[in-house]
Amino acid sequence: MMGSRPQTSVCAVVVLAVLLIAAAALVHAEPRVHQIPRLESMPRIDVAIGAFTSQEEITNLLFPGNQGSDSTSRDLKTNASVFRFRRDVGSASSIGALVTDRRGCAYANSVAGIDGDIRFGPEDRLRVQVVGSASVR
Repeated sequence: MMGSRPQTSVCAVVVLAVLLIAAAALVHAEPRVHQIPRLESMPRIDVAIGAFTSQEEITNLLFPGNQGSDSTSRDLKTNASVFRFRRDVGSASSIGALVTDRRGCAYANSVAGIDGDIRFGPEDRLRVQVVGSASVR
């Protein structure tokens, strides 16, 4: 048994040395950038859409306030959904919309909003967001 310990230690040192050499080689290697060739016949995609939905067994609630926030958890099932849409406008600006909805037994919350990111130049931009919400307890 005592004879196998030094072999294990030697193996560990060899593996560590190989990993250090490989890491040093990666640090000094030239970065490679792989670009996917663009097909000229493909139209430019200027719309992004995202959505998800979930079912929860325990609902965590957050009640924000100007002096602090309160939170609580309730043992009730809820369904939550989120939808996001964004469209590029011009070469660097975009407009979008966001909708969230969470519903359970005797509880509902919905949030909807629109937003925009308008660039007037390389350093000048205007960000706008208008959001509204409604809750029922």
